[in-house]
Amino acid sequence: MKSFGSFIKYARNRCGLTQDKVAEKLNIVTPVLSRWENDKALPSLDLVCKLCNLLNVSIEECIAAEISDADRVLPPQVYSPRVLGATIKNLRIKNSWAQVEVGQKLFVTSQTVSKWEGGGVASLEVLGKLAELYCVSPTLLLTGIDGVVPAKRSLDKVAKKPEKLALKITALLLSIVIILGAACGLAAGLILKSKSGSVTPPDKTDEPEDVVTSVFISPLKQYYSFQSFAYDPLDDHYYSGLSFIADVGTEIYAVADGVIIRNGASQNEVVIQHNGGLTSRYFYLDEIGLEDGSAVKAGQVIGTISTAYAPFENALLHLKMSLNGEEVAPSDYIAELTDGEG
Repeated sequence: MKSFGSFIKYARNRCGLTQDKVAEKLNIVTPVLSRWENDKALPSLDLVCKLCNLLNVSIEECIAAEISDADRVLPPQVYSPRVLGATIKNLRIKNSWAQVEVGQKLFVTSQTVSKWEGGGVASLEVLGKLAELYCVSPTLLLTGIDGVVPAKRSLDKVAKKPEKLALKITALLLSIVIILGAACGLAAGLILKSKSGSVTPPDKTDEPEDVVTSVFISPLKQYYSFQSFAYDPLDDHYYSGLSFIADVGTEIYAVADGVIIRNGASQNEVVIQHNGGLTSRYFYLDEIGLEDGSAVKAGQVIGTISTAYAPFENALLHLKMSLNGEEVAPSDYIAELTDGEG
């Protein structure tokens, strides 16, 4: 085997699976899998993990592009970018390296290293380089390394951990007693004031709803086809998003309740502002005439798949999300989709 594509094709045939069957299991279209096997594109890490579990191969075998005689350990079924980011950050700290040092070793900027540690490792190639740098297996990076202790932490500090824990518990209990006492005094004061008619109920209408409690759905009634990650060193910005391949005219839904703040501004684009500073952007769709300021509900139709961008046999919708102006991975919010469910 000389390439990732030829390897997964071999592994698929070894399992007696057709391209259509594998594509169905991964919730992608067959042309996408065909592009992987012909080395015209590479899957994102979350799809690589699913592919490994489906074809019974390890991440290490995928990187080497050959079957190994070693005991096979499969990667996690569900890829967690946060676990991987935290693991490589802990390993860097353990080695007493700054982000700029890691960048120099891997010929990238320190900003890129920072994005990786924030959960932005998107490719199998980067995962392999990080595993080689830290002298651990790629699978271990994906599953997380228990007991990683920063190198600057001395043994005597570790030995004093129980003592410090006891002090912290004592301080916490004391704080609780003080807070309870203050709360009782405040309650008594409010009762006395309420009897004199001087108390006004607090206004909570301005408190923003927590984004985590919002309902997020897929913008299409299908799982996303692939993820995309890119770092632009010129403006120090990190881009991520999900792409959905579907028939032209397929209905597109708002991922959560919100208000349209820019409709059809460019590239057949619709932008929705949600509670808690979250914004969702939908590219390459034909909008249906909703005006700026229009309120929309989760699951409400906001447009249809357009012919504006069709790199494959069908057309494509691209979804980006940001939180308070900072790009976030949409898969963190809608990664729990199941077949055919929105």
